Order: sequence, then structure tokens, then C-alpha cells
Amino acid sequence: MFWLSQNQNGRLFLLGCPLELTPREYGILMSVIRRYPGAALIEDICKDNKGLGPCSVPVHITAINKKAARIGGRKLIIARRGSGYILNRFM
Repeated sequence: MFWLSQNQNGRLFLLGCPLELTPREYGILMSVIRRYPGAALIEDICKDNKGLGPCSVPVHITAINKKAARIGGRKLIIARRGSGYILNRFM
């Protein structure tokens, strides 16, 4: 994923620009990345991120996508009905 990188300090960059995420958003994104090229189910994301409820996952993913769209013009994470969440490989 050449469009998404991480420096030595753990800071994420999208298309070379810093992607400022909250710790919760960062955890969710890492859950989706770990399962790439497959899909991450809400249950998987909640297991990876202690204290996260299934109803709040779409809210956090929307926030991640808004921040990513400001940089790259597109969503970073795509919801696949019945399959879970996947990374947008066309970012």
C-alpha cells in the first residue's frame, strides 16, 4: 500500500500527507489493515479494540473516511454489505 505509510514514530501518512487520527480511529484502521486484502467484520474490529461497541464502528469509520477524503479525495475504508470493511485499493 504505497499510498499509506507509517514513520518510525508511528505517525500515519496518506499520499505523503499526515493523517491525523484519534487513538480509537487508529486502532480501527489497524484492524482493517491487518486483514487486508480480506475484509474486517465489526466483530473483529471490536475484539481488536477493547471497549469499542459495534454501533460506534461505523461512526469512527465515517470520521476516518472524512479525514482521508480531505487528503486523497476518496474514502479510505469501504463497507461491503455482508462482508465487512475493506481498504480502498483505488485511493
